[in-house]
Amino acid sequence: RGGWWLVLWAVGIVTAALTAFYMSRMMFLTFFGEPRGDDGVHPHESAPLITLPLAALGGLALVGGLVNTPFAPVLEHFLEPSFEAVEQAHLPGGITPWLLAVVSVGAGVAGIMAARRRYLGEELPEETGATWELVEGGYRVDDVYGDAVVIPARKTAEALAFVADARVVDGAVNGTGWLVQRLAAMLRPIQTGFARSYVLGVLAGTVGLVVWLLVRGAG
Repeated sequence: RGGWWLVLWAVGIVTAALTAFYMSRMMFLTFFGEPRGDDGVHPHESAPLITLPLAALGGLALVGGLVNTPFAPVLEHFLEPSFEAVEQAHLPGGITPWLLAVVSVGAGVAGIMAARRRYLGEELPEETGATWELVEGGYRVDDVYGDAVVIPARKTAEALAFVADARVVDGAVNGTGWLVQRLAAMLRPIQTGFARSYVLGVLAGTVGLVVWLLVRGAG
C-alpha cells in the first residue's frame, strides 16, 4: 500500500534508527566512556535476583529474531490460530520482504554507527546548535502546550475564582449569614425569657385567630 501507509513505514524506520542511536549512546558512555561517579564509588554487579532475569532477557533478545525467519517461520505457524480473522490478507512476496528487512537493519546499523562516531571520540562534541536546542527543548511541545492549554486554563480558572467563587458562591453564603443575623436582631426583643410573656403572646395569637375565623365565617 502507498499513501499514508508509506508515511507510517517511514516513521517506523526513523524510530528504529533513533532507538539504535540512543541505546548505543547509553552503552558507549556507560561501558567505554570516562567514569562519571563520585570518588570512592566503584560500580559493581547487581545481585543474582536482578542479573539472572536480565541475562535471560538479553539472551532471548539475541536469538529471538531467529524464531521466525523466511526459512523456518516457527512463530508464524504458532500464532496462526490467533490471526484467523486476517487470514485473507496476503503479504507481498518475492524480494520485497528482503528489501524491507535490509532497510530496517540498515537503519539500526546507521543509528549505531552515528552514536559510535559521536560518543567514542577523544572528546565529546559540544552540545550546541539549533538541532540540539530543538531536541533539548522537547521539540517545543511543552511551550506550545503551555501557551495553548495551560495559560488559557489558568486564566479561566482565575476568572472563575474571582467572579463565580468570590462573588457568587461567597456572596450566597455571606448573604445567608447576613439575613439570619438581621432576622435574629428583629426577633431578639421578643425573646425575654419570661414565661408570662410567652403565654401572653400565645393568648394574643389565639384570640387573633378566633377573631379572624369569626370574621371569615360571617363574611
